Amino acid sequence: MVVFEIPAHTSQKPHYHRHGIIDIFMVQDGEGWLHLSKIRNGVPDPASCEVHPLKAGDTYALGVGTLHAIETKEQRIVVMNIAQPTHSAYVNASDDSAIDIVFP
Repeated sequence: MVVFEIPAHTSQKPHYHRHGIIDIFMVQDGEGWLHLSKIRNGVPDPASCEVHPLKAGDTYALGVGTLHAIETKEQRIVVMNIAQPTHSAYVNASDDSAIDIVFP
């Protein structure tokens, strides 16, 4: 479990996880947007893109392989994330078997 903050007017890089089972997010404070897409043949599928508003109290769960990113509005957002430790590495992390795939 980890709690993280994304500053106002900021967006995460869209990414997905290849390991783990589920990725649960609970918005603790603030507002923003959740961007989602399916991955087809290793690239985001434009036909599957979704954008959902986020606010304090919202909870959502993502399966492995769902492209996602949180974007903030005029204020920060604070999110609690519950996931297996094996899902949380990032591209270019040396010798990590749980590399996330990050899109520009």
